[in-house]
Amino acid sequence: MANAIYEAGGDDATVCSRDGAAFAVFTREASSMDEAISSALRQLVTAGYPASQVEIDQLESLVSG
Repeated sequence: MANAIYEAGGDDATVCSRDGAAFAVFTREASSMDEAISSALRQLVTAGYPASQVEIDQLESLVSG
């Protein structure tokens, strides 16, 4: 699974499993959250693993000027 996602362009994905369920965690930069999510979903489909659930963990960035 990890190799297929990587080959589909998901080089920022970490593939894990818990309680018998596999999942991929993406850490990516994009112009918008919508673009980040939709590109990750496209890569999962291309790899042959369409998502059945999406969870968003939004981290806040601190920028000092």
